[in-house]
Amino acid sequence: MIRNLMILSAIYLAILAGTDFLAQPAQAQTPGVWQVNGPEFNAEITGIIVDPDDYRRIHVGTRGRVNVVNPGLFRTLNGGISWSIAPAPLDKSTIESIYWINSTLYASAYNYTDSLSSGVYLSYDRGDSWNRAAAPLHDKILTAMLDVNGVLYAGVVTLNNEEEEVRSALGVFRSIDGGNSWEQLLDLDGLMVTRLAVDTSTGRLFAGTSTYMGYNGVVSYLNVAPQGVYVSNDGGDSWTQANPPLNNEYVESLLVYDGTAYLGTYFSGMFTSTDGIDWTPAPAPLDSGRVRNVIVALDTMFASRNNIVYRSLDAGNTWEQNITATKPVTVLMSDGHPTVPYLYFG
Repeated sequence: MIRNLMILSAIYLAILAGTDFLAQPAQAQTPGVWQVNGPEFNAEITGIIVDPDDYRRIHVGTRGRVNVVNPGLFRTLNGGISWSIAPAPLDKSTIESIYWINSTLYASAYNYTDSLSSGVYLSYDRGDSWNRAAAPLHDKILTAMLDVNGVLYAGVVTLNNEEEEVRSALGVFRSIDGGNSWEQLLDLDGLMVTRLAVDTSTGRLFAGTSTYMGYNGVVSYLNVAPQGVYVSNDGGDSWTQANPPLNNEYVESLLVYDGTAYLGTYFSGMFTSTDGIDWTPAPAPLDSGRVRNVIVALDTMFASRNNIVYRSLDAGNTWEQNITATKPVTVLMSDGHPTVPYLYFG
């Protein structure tokens, strides 16, 4: 049984609504039905984190200029019935990304009115309090993050004063001491690392790159290296670029499931690979269009293409439409519950 929920940019009490809403976990919810309920965010959602120890504790990052929308980091402790915003400066900053790694929350914030407060913030108490990260992440933005058996990997950029443009794209960083110190592994001449994934059976790392971050509109004009996928078989010490047709493609999503890598692109749909180098187009309808998200829950795969969420029961060999939203789906995720997971999209 899969408990389907929806977290979106505004909240209404409705069933099967579009991407302007947010849902709370309902006690008597019908399995397989998308339910909506919650507050109005009035901003683009950039990330959703569900506390793995308490599915009613949810964190939502939103993006936009303060004088136009209401950006910031929001939290509910009761499954969406009531919400509060994080303390300054996360209350009036665009939240570019949020991650949960080893019981630590990471939030990347950009503040239009106070750029010196922009950077990475950490919470060690499930969002009750926040502290600025130590150098070198203190003034950076995390574009991707991954934990591989205690070794942390992160895609890192810095933004200019207008937030939508990258000042420097710093590639992949690695930490072997829980995030206390970091080393740069992969410098891609201005390319942003938009997604990171690992094949847990082989240890193979995947880094998806782009000059454009689709979920928040950030653009890099710095790149020299071709866009696409880079693969490492030695923990990130060395990297190999994947073969065409992935050269010069914006990477939107990346997942490794049961030995196969699934990669969503901006223009050309989804591709799959078993070796990380050669890639095959996915079957229709995911053979074209913008595939922003691909996830798995209880051996069921879900992918978003534009404003439609699709479902696959056979490891991506065939796909069926699950729900159509009124706006593009920017975030699609599962809370990771081992037997009855909630699904969220925004």
